[in-house]
Amino acid sequence: MATATLERAHRFSLQSKRSGTTYDIAYAPPLASPATGNPPQDCPIFIALDSSLTFGTALERSSMYAAMGVLRPSVVVGVGYPGDVFASLTARTVDFTPETPAGKHAEMAGLIGSDYGGADAFLDFLLDELLPAVRARCPEASQDRVILHGFSLG
Repeated sequence: MATATLERAHRFSLQSKRSGTTYDIAYAPPLASPATGNPPQDCPIFIALDSSLTFGTALERSSMYAAMGVLRPSVVVGVGYPGDVFASLTARTVDFTPETPAGKHAEMAGLIGSDYGGADAFLDFLLDELLPAVRARCPEASQDRVILHGFSLG
């Protein structure tokens, strides 16, 4: 069963105009202030990469800390890929790496694939396509405060 925090999450797909990659996007607007009941304004956008592994934790923790007054309420966004976790390994390798000379890291090809070098296109997607899509859905989202979280290559 989903937790109350995750039940307020929404999902949509967004295809990058530059790379053609389709992303699974999860997002959740911040909760109203427990003290005042007023909706928050100018909330940072917290983007969690590899959302199939990280979105739930990011949303639960940020909501809890915001309710405790430790963090500002945030719009939490997860960016992931369609398919299973193994399919996302190849896609994330492309998105999270700069251009790499051919043949480099060949010993890892069985696990992560052999395509590299999509970091510039991915960053353009995040800034030019994802953020406007999130702001259109969450008017409380900040226009200039964005946090990007990832692990390993992310």
